[in-house]
Amino acid sequence: MSVWLAVVLTACRPTSAGSPSLPPTAPHPDATRLPSPSLTEQSYVPPPDGVTAIMVDGLSDDWARYPPVLVDAAGDQTGDADLLTVSAFVNDAVFYLMVEASRVNESPVRVSVTLNDPPAYWIDVTLEEEPRVLLVPAVPGPEVHKVEYTASYDRVLEVSVPLSQFGGVSPEDLLVTLYDGTLLDRDAPESDSGDWAKVLRVEEREPSFLSQADLAGDRSIFCTEASLSVADNLLPAEGVRVPPGFTAEYLIAPTGVNMPSDVVTLPDGGIVVASARAGKFLRISPDGEISEFAPVNGSYTVDRDAEGYFYGYNMPLGQLFRVTPTGVSSLILESDEIKTYDESPMAVSADGVLYLAPNLPEAFIYEVQGQRLRKLPEGYREVVTALDVRADGVLYAVIGNGLYTVDRESGAGQRVAGLPASSTFHGLDVLPDGTAYVVLDVWQGWNTVYRVSPDGQVELFFKQEMEPFEGISVADDGALFGVQRATGGIWRISPDGLADPLVPPSGLNTPETPPFSPCGDLLVVMDEGGSVGVFSPDGRLQDTIRGFTFDAPHLMAMSPQGWFVMNQSMPPLPEHWFLLVLPDTRERILSSSLNARGHVVTKEGLIYTTLPEEGAIITITPGGEQTVFLDGLDDPRLLALAPDGTFYLVTGQTRVTAIAPSRSVSVLAETREPIRHLAVGPDGWVYLNLSQSIQRVDQQGHLETVFSGFHDLYGIAFDAGGVLYAVENRENAVLRIRGFETYALTGRVVGQEDGNPLAGVRVRAVQAYPPFAGKATETDSDGAFQFTLSPGVYDVTAWLDGYGVSAREGIDLHRTGATLELALPEKE
Repeated sequence: MSVWLAVVLTACRPTSAGSPSLPPTAPHPDATRLPSPSLTEQSYVPPPDGVTAIMVDGLSDDWARYPPVLVDAAGDQTGDADLLTVSAFVNDAVFYLMVEASRVNESPVRVSVTLNDPPAYWIDVTLEEEPRVLLVPAVPGPEVHKVEYTASYDRVLEVSVPLSQFGGVSPEDLLVTLYDGTLLDRDAPESDSGDWAKVLRVEEREPSFLSQADLAGDRSIFCTEASLSVADNLLPAEGVRVPPGFTAEYLIAPTGVNMPSDVVTLPDGGIVVASARAGKFLRISPDGEISEFAPVNGSYTVDRDAEGYFYGYNMPLGQLFRVTPTGVSSLILESDEIKTYDESPMAVSADGVLYLAPNLPEAFIYEVQGQRLRKLPEGYREVVTALDVRADGVLYAVIGNGLYTVDRESGAGQRVAGLPASSTFHGLDVLPDGTAYVVLDVWQGWNTVYRVSPDGQVELFFKQEMEPFEGISVADDGALFGVQRATGGIWRISPDGLADPLVPPSGLNTPETPPFSPCGDLLVVMDEGGSVGVFSPDGRLQDTIRGFTFDAPHLMAMSPQGWFVMNQSMPPLPEHWFLLVLPDTRERILSSSLNARGHVVTKEGLIYTTLPEEGAIITITPGGEQTVFLDGLDDPRLLALAPDGTFYLVTGQTRVTAIAPSRSVSVLAETREPIRHLAVGPDGWVYLNLSQSIQRVDQQGHLETVFSGFHDLYGIAFDAGGVLYAVENRENAVLRIRGFETYALTGRVVGQEDGNPLAGVRVRAVQAYPPFAGKATETDSDGAFQFTLSPGVYDVTAWLDGYGVSAREGIDLHRTGATLELALPEKE
């Protein structure tokens, strides 16, 4: 059973009217509607500076100055969530909503907000372990917006939405009401508090989005304790060839597992895993030894019949594969009818009949026998996320939030059990006795597996704060094996629910480019799920930034304040989102139509980006204003900025092109194969990464190969310490190459009032020009700190709780080291 908490936003009407999506209901006898608040000192206290100071963080302590518009008595709920108060107001630019509720069970909660006058929008919020929010039209259309939000799982929901996204409706015309209850089989929910109240209109200004980007703030995912870690005892990258004086080593070593999506158990206790981006079925022994079992072109699934044959399905290409018990693979069917960009499940019966559910553009199940492809007649209103065939031939499917048996002739489904959420796309395994294991599709850091008995009883089998399993398989001894698609981990869960990593997760997933934060955190862009992994300097995964779409954020550019920009797309649809992301991962969409392929952020906050289709470089302000910087270019991609103001980019995929400060354009060199990434090195050369080598070119156009021996190199970046980082896409690894020139920056931090040394002060040194890579450290008991940095100009900042911030700009390390003394003032 799911709990639905619905907040309905409407424009004022001459008479009361219910939402077109939810029927009008009478208010609960104990629910009270407050009069529309007047802007008096007793009911509303304006902020001293006239700027709204609400932090959307799931906490209500900053709402004291705004009186609630609806109040409901505690303990009177008719549904599964007890609603208490609703506060809602609009300032000059944003609608703010806060709902307080007491939860009484662990079911997911869903919140919806509608605007009834055209254009009508729903704010769709799913509250599970962590919420997800979208602003979508009530009538299907092209506009889809990401909403700035944070909501807690327990009591408080907060949402903020720019008024511009509501189609220009006047703030004075907004009404809010609240529904709570149980939604079962599409019936309308019961009401806990169904009265209407007017949204409070306040004369306040919305603060700048970037004014909230405080790198040293508590909410930043950068500059944490992990940013101070140091990598040591790294494995040498023995196959990489480097000149004398240089060393190549793995920061994150390859495991051979890249994007594991599905798993099947073997009679000998081992498993076979579909490693989609590695293009292989991998065999993993009971002790964790990994070996290639069979080459399979991009299969996201694996299953096995009673004769020991394995099967795979490449959804984007519409291909089906069969692999013999000895590992010989062959293509058995290719059809446009089963092509889809959406993740789709597969299952095989004991006699080798395949079942597929390609979910776009429609949800049907297909049967494959030999070369015969048949669509089962009955379709489904919701996505089919998992399939499995019981040993006796009964077909099971997870459709929406339910487990079903499916008639193999008609496709008709018979509900076995309701689930708290839908499953992951391969997260179903049904045992011979009809017991089913299902992984919930939550994707917010919790891995939740339910067990469903043959008579439909649902119980929690496993729950742990870890990346969810994408595919599972239960062995004969009752152990469950699960693969983590986003982090590369493979786990064995004992019958009593204890987790043991068979292959520890590295955190990597088809990595592409590795920018750095101003504190030295490594951000690895992943070509799966629109995610960015945040790694500490010693290679440990600290956080995952999940994007708006499922395609990779192709490139990123970081500001010195810790906010960054990235672009994403959603194939096969034409939308291209360009996002600005704060250090706490809140996002603002600067554009939904930019097919950008290279970014630079200047110290002043101006964003430069390349548009290949338009043949142009444009500038974008943090507010979204666009201006053409230069056009008439041939397929411009990638972008880097040198200290002297020269831009470097790739045109025509193989030409290294320079744009002087005067905007004159010249081609420096041309390579024999496409350039995947470029970076300006600390020695002034422009470094280019090709698929198996790194080359460099100087300002006179001299091109030479410097490092080679890579397998599938996809991105490079220099950190502030003069180390070159490179990511191996197919090998799922991050290397670093040392040997470039460095200097020492040392210093001491004291108290401004007494001059005594301060221990534990956080200090960071950031390059003064793009890219804004940096390093962080802490002072010792004598107040001393030290950095090893590449030649360049740096800005140094120091801060400590209870003290103000001290900063020095323009520290030049081009020819020698430097020593600083910083004094921190005490806070009043």
